[in-house]
Amino acid sequence: MDRMFGLILLLLMEMLLVKSKIMKIFTIVSFIFIIFCFPSCSRITGNQINNQDIEKIDSVFRFYFEIIEMEVYKTNSPIKRPDLFEIYIDTLSSDTLYLSKHIGEAVLFMQELTNIKMAIKEEADHEFAMNKFVTEDILNQWKFWYKTNKAKLSWDEEQNVPQLIENSDKL
Repeated sequence: MDRMFGLILLLLMEMLLVKSKIMKIFTIVSFIFIIFCFPSCSRITGNQINNQDIEKIDSVFRFYFEIIEMEVYKTNSPIKRPDLFEIYIDTLSSDTLYLSKHIGEAVLFMQELTNIKMAIKEEADHEFAMNKFVTEDILNQWKFWYKTNKAKLSWDEEQNVPQLIENSDKL
């Protein structure tokens, strides 16, 4: 902002000192151009977020991607991250089941923010009639969306979550 103001003052002084008609016209055109660009420049800088908010947004996405990757790749994460799982005993088979505490939250967050919906497939061999599974393809779509739309995100202090900036495509 201060640089823009300094540039405008410099152009005004130049208009007063320049004697050539061509240079005066050039200076006036430059001045008009800067005046019209000034509101859009301030709008762009006004929507920038601070580094702390960027870190918050990144940490939320890293956490949810970690949860979803554990589900997609069926890693042995209950051993590495037991805090993220609940243990259930299947009463029919006496098998121990490790269910992610946050998979539903992660999937809902991704679907609502990105508007990329998760595929549903049926599993008949399990106790539950239908389970939702995130496919690797959907995970990659969410990651690509985040990579391409990261600059359009801001931190919502009230809800304590990332949000898509309204009208970010117009900036």
